[in-house]
Amino acid sequence: MGHRPAVLLSAAVLAALAGLREAGLLRLPLPQLRRQVPERWRRERPLVVWSTGYGLGLGVGVLTHQTVSTFWVACSAAVAVGDPRLSAPLFGLHGLGRAASVLWAGARRGEPAEAVDVVLQVRPRLVRLNALVLGLCTLLLVAAPVVEAGPLPLGAGSQFDPTASGGVLAYAERVGDGPTTVVVRPPGGAPLRLPGRAPALDGDLLAAVDDAGLRVVRWTTGEELARLPGRVEGVALRGPTVVYTELDGRRRRLWLVDVSRGYRRELTRVPAGQSLARPAFDGERVAWSVVTRRRSTIVLLDLATDVRRVVATSAIALHTAPALGRGRIVWVTRTSGRTLLQTQPVAGGAVSTLTRLRRRDVTFTGTAVSDRAVFVTRSVEGGRARIERIPLP
Repeated sequence: MGHRPAVLLSAAVLAALAGLREAGLLRLPLPQLRRQVPERWRRERPLVVWSTGYGLGLGVGVLTHQTVSTFWVACSAAVAVGDPRLSAPLFGLHGLGRAASVLWAGARRGEPAEAVDVVLQVRPRLVRLNALVLGLCTLLLVAAPVVEAGPLPLGAGSQFDPTASGGVLAYAERVGDGPTTVVVRPPGGAPLRLPGRAPALDGDLLAAVDDAGLRVVRWTTGEELARLPGRVEGVALRGPTVVYTELDGRRRRLWLVDVSRGYRRELTRVPAGQSLARPAFDGERVAWSVVTRRRSTIVLLDLATDVRRVVATSAIALHTAPALGRGRIVWVTRTSGRTLLQTQPVAGGAVSTLTRLRRRDVTFTGTAVSDRAVFVTRSVEGGRARIERIPLP
């Protein structure tokens, strides 16, 4: 299911059109406002007022006269990158370039008009250079890596419930009518198979569920570090602390347990008829989904402040399978004939969609977040379950 994001192609097309415009081969109007701060402000207003007005107009970019189309290409490239840590330096350089021209003119000796004449003399060469740079940008955008979102080649059978840590991927696997086992795949090494299901991975620690409850092992040696009895259904792990759901009589409970200190805390409980999906845990926050007959809800708990935030809730869509990592929460949203893999910063903000399915017989289930990607289970009704890797923007 590999595909190139439409936004990346759009940025490449825009860069190509801009390059043709700057080379004089295409007439293309630019969106802009030619009117700036009123000239009379320089006479009537204090310096700090009119200079701030000029700065705001220039800083926003769209409120000033644009002589070249490069600014809009930079905007589209920032959207294509999708990472403010990269986009901010990009526009910092843009602002530095605009400021440098003013500083250069002010530092020259003689009349300001002489500096303008110099700029006008070199402008044709700058325009040609700009066209070449835009052409290079087009080639770089076209050659950008394709987003790979497809089943990982993990062998026969069904693979599901992924968990990842430090380049290591673990998951549950079932081949034919055989039992479910846990598979750990270190980078560059042979896969290890361990008994259990519903794994959770953190470094060399692995938590897995079996018929007796939950056990924590050091997967590199097989040493068992802790065992918690009960009807455990899902688990998350960070260091010696595990978060897991347990069916206890008429209740489903969500527990946080530090196996090294024996600390135990109940985070929430629901009636047994409701669902508490496999939780997510990043060491500072716990996320889980609650599914009732009428509503599904994703909840995010900050352990330091004990503040709970509803990330998503709906009486129509089904919100499940939360995962935490890289300062983000990821979850699956299912509606009629459509499944979305969505994400949001843990501090709140805009919800974005990483990928989507438009088939009724295929859905996403378990999710996991690594340093650079989201792993998600793609389940086909009546067929195999496969794990896909979807790069994070």
